[in-house]
Amino acid sequence: MDLNKHSKQPAGLKYYVENIQSLHLQNRMVLSVNEYSALHNLEQLFTVPIPGLRLDMKVSCMLFDQPSGVFSFLRNVPGLRALDMSWTILTPSLLQTFVQGFSHMWQLEELDLSENRALGDAGMEVLQAGLSSVPRLAVLRLGGDFIHK
Repeated sequence: MDLNKHSKQPAGLKYYVENIQSLHLQNRMVLSVNEYSALHNLEQLFTVPIPGLRLDMKVSCMLFDQPSGVFSFLRNVPGLRALDMSWTILTPSLLQTFVQGFSHMWQLEELDLSENRALGDAGMEVLQAGLSSVPRLAVLRLGGDFIHK
């Protein structure tokens, strides 16, 4: 789905999310984000918690060291089930911001951080500190060369 601001698709997604319960639609959504600007559109879309929504999300844009609020909308998606952030060039500092939100992701079952080579040992320490906040996590993918020598 193209979530850039000039597309009509964000309006359709907003309608779906706002009416998911009243329309008796399936409460499961698979969302792929391939532009950084689309993350900001999601902040505007998920402004309040959506009870019952189960979300699988793939982020396939380079994040580098973006502002810390880039994942703030995830607080309103307590039913986040799977999150794929492979190849997003996460840094330990951005991962730290993300891990702080783990307490809102209590239904997270799958997390893919593979091929984020900038994480290194420091990133693994950050991740380890936050894993206790996601008790349902069953799959953690960390493939790739995490250690810079």
